[in-house]
Amino acid sequence: MEPPDRPYRASKSNSFFMVILMIAFGLICLPVGWCITKLTPSKGCGPFRIYSYMIDVIPLAISTWPTWLQEGLKFISSAGFTIPAFIILLIVIYYYHALASARKEMVKLMKEQLALEGRDKQFLLQQIKDGDEDGKAAEQKVTVTKETNKSVVSATEVRLRKVQSPPGVPLDSDF
Repeated sequence: MEPPDRPYRASKSNSFFMVILMIAFGLICLPVGWCITKLTPSKGCGPFRIYSYMIDVIPLAISTWPTWLQEGLKFISSAGFTIPAFIILLIVIYYYHALASARKEMVKLMKEQLALEGRDKQFLLQQIKDGDEDGKAAEQKVTVTKETNKSVVSATEVRLRKVQSPPGVPLDSDF
């Protein structure tokens, strides 16, 4: 079994199902809210028989709470609190969305860089392989050149040294 190309496919489907559940919850709350606010309760029996609407119970229940709790609830439900809180929530959502987009772009760039580095490695390995094949022929020429004239350095020998010598080592260290 092979892992998926995108590692967070399962979390995306989980988010999709959560969105579907949230939409279903909202659609269910609409008729229940309409029943609570618009239908008159039965006058014959039930806990709401003395009220015009079922929602009339909520202010009466809140009036029995301590004063500080009533004032806190009144402040939280006021426009002075809800509008700035809504704006702050929108800014936080935008920030996390931008952060996720930036990370997605960074992952894309890193994948491209990794692919380029792999191609560079293949290129260098091919150069080394080609250098080894050329190096055998060059060694034969160098041997002949050294025997005939030690002061002459052929172009093949210079190329061989460039392939075999580590960085920082001068090319004519053997002569």
